[in-house]
Amino acid sequence: MNRKEVRDFYFGKIIEHRKRFLTALLFMVLYSALNASVIFFVKNVIDNVFTKAQALSRGEDISYGDQWNIKDFFSKNKVPVTGSPAVPIENEKAMRYLLSSLLMISVFLIVVYLLKGMFWYIRKYMMLYIGEKVVLDLRNSIYTHIQNLSMKYFDSSKTGEIMSRITNDVTLVQQTVSNAGTQIIQEPLNFIFALGILFYLNWKMTLIAIVAVIGLVYPVSILSNKIKKASKTSQRKIGDLTSIMQEIIQGIRIVKAFNMEEYEIQRFKSVNREYFNAMMKGNRAWALLTPSNEFLASIAISLAIIAGGFQIAEGEMSTGTFFAYFFALFSLYQPTRTLTEAFASIKKSIPAIERIKDILEEKIKVREADAPKPLKTLGLSINFNRVSFSYNEGNEVLKDVDFEISKGLTYAFVGESGAGKSTVGNLILRFYDVTAGSITIDGTDIRKINIGDLRRLIGYVSQDTFLFNDTIKNNITYGHGDISFREVERAAQVSGSAEFIEALPEGYDTVIGERGYALSGGQRQRIAIARALIKDPQVLILDEATSALDSESEKLVQNALNELMKGRTNIIIAHRLSTIINADLIYVMSGGTIAESGKHADLLSKEGLYHKLYNIK
Repeated sequence: MNRKEVRDFYFGKIIEHRKRFLTALLFMVLYSALNASVIFFVKNVIDNVFTKAQALSRGEDISYGDQWNIKDFFSKNKVPVTGSPAVPIENEKAMRYLLSSLLMISVFLIVVYLLKGMFWYIRKYMMLYIGEKVVLDLRNSIYTHIQNLSMKYFDSSKTGEIMSRITNDVTLVQQTVSNAGTQIIQEPLNFIFALGILFYLNWKMTLIAIVAVIGLVYPVSILSNKIKKASKTSQRKIGDLTSIMQEIIQGIRIVKAFNMEEYEIQRFKSVNREYFNAMMKGNRAWALLTPSNEFLASIAISLAIIAGGFQIAEGEMSTGTFFAYFFALFSLYQPTRTLTEAFASIKKSIPAIERIKDILEEKIKVREADAPKPLKTLGLSINFNRVSFSYNEGNEVLKDVDFEISKGLTYAFVGESGAGKSTVGNLILRFYDVTAGSITIDGTDIRKINIGDLRRLIGYVSQDTFLFNDTIKNNITYGHGDISFREVERAAQVSGSAEFIEALPEGYDTVIGERGYALSGGQRQRIAIARALIKDPQVLILDEATSALDSESEKLVQNALNELMKGRTNIIIAHRLSTIINADLIYVMSGGTIAESGKHADLLSKEGLYHKLYNIK
């Protein structure tokens, strides 16, 4: 990612919130101006208050007035050096001058810091708002884009990696916008004001300081590149960590069942150590920034001290100006150091930006047509017309397949694992698009049909029943928030789940835990059937919906499925052939093609592949 792309990314985010940014910018300027004005206090407290008060107390004549005022505050006039020793201030005129001057300075100082505090608060709040809004917008954009991506993306992506991009990467960008973004604008303003004061007080010494500051560029550039490289590795490793944690938490039953706790602990520790090492490489470079800056700055300060000492000795600079100059010089160093850290922070965020852009630029493979056709009902049939499909290039799962699914009938797809059975359901739902050929509903290619209408038409119950960590009621009504409780109870009754739901302490308001693990497999499946009943689909796809159940649970679920299938067009993808003997038509798949088709009795009599599959014990 080059500098222009990084600049455009952050500048684009700023433009989106330009009103708040301009407000923050205004108060940054005011803050820097007030911050710079404090430098003059050092000079004037020494030169225009205490020194003049001492002189007045000794009875000396001060040629440019005996009362402190704003004009004196910014004056470069030199206080005469009489060589007289300091004496107690007993002269009434001197004491009056001292007290009035200190009072004015104190009031002015309080007002300055009050205003500085107000300006700091406003600009800080505005930049924090922009940073948090960037997070809000980015996470919304990423999540929305992810929801619209086709299943092929999820087939090849780690869940933890996706989660890491939404959380860790976006947070790193937010920190850069809020902190480094403020520093990159605020600190140059502080630098400019401090540099202006330095030139105003003594331009010769300032040129020496600038040469040393320029010397900071090279070491900072080297360290920043090291930080960027380490950050890229660490962001990848935190994604790996997130993936491992997500995977193990979801598969904890398998881990414990196979006594793999120690193995998984060591696997996690190994990746965690790699993340630690990557972070420490970056941290070493980051830790070197400040001492490198301070060492080079010390050279500039040392040279300026020597030059300033000679100027005081020659009467070209007052003591107050000398101290004010070094106060300003240190004020110049602070923005320089902060800026180097800010640019290093931006370098650190570049890998996060790249990962965010990768996911946002991921192409949506299954797209809505430019002018999609509405679909309210299945009129006659669903047709596969010489359909071929591959999940991965060069490995066809379906090969030139033709078949028809007529309205109101029940169809079964059977075959060995990998024959392409589940792919049929995936393609009808447009989880994927065909590689070749077409799928039509009443003669219209489903790629031209509104995706929302298509999926509203179809109910889907799979072997891997997914329930949300929510109440039973909300799981049943998922996608249909306007359903009455009476309809929920009816769906539960028809699906055979009402009895066990009502036996739970909180009934339909029972929270079932992540993936519904608080329930048995049969109970989860019956809730999924109730969910499909609420949807009231015209086409029902059952993808091995009972294959993972024991005999008793299978019987209960099969009864519920029989109720669900009444009056619908049914597509049954079956592993257990005993569940599809009453299908109107059975398609036997092998190697991605239709090997046989017919009713149960006819296929058995042929003693072909179906006969072989049916008789496997």
